Amino acid sequence: MSILSGLALIWPVYPWAVDLTPYVLGLPFSFAWTVGWLIVVFIALVLLYRADEPDPAD
Repeated sequence: MSILSGLALIWPVYPWAVDLTPYVLGLPFSFAWTVGWLIVVFIALVLLYRADEPDPAD
């Protein structure tokens, strides 16, 4: 997941997002793209944290 989000925010993919001019919720698309990926990574980390809870027997 970290590789995918990293690639989405750097050279191979990000230049495609910068060239678009629409607005998403009032934000330029390039900024909304970055914020969207930050939210995706946050949710993935929360799910990983919940899946990796220690057993109460330990």
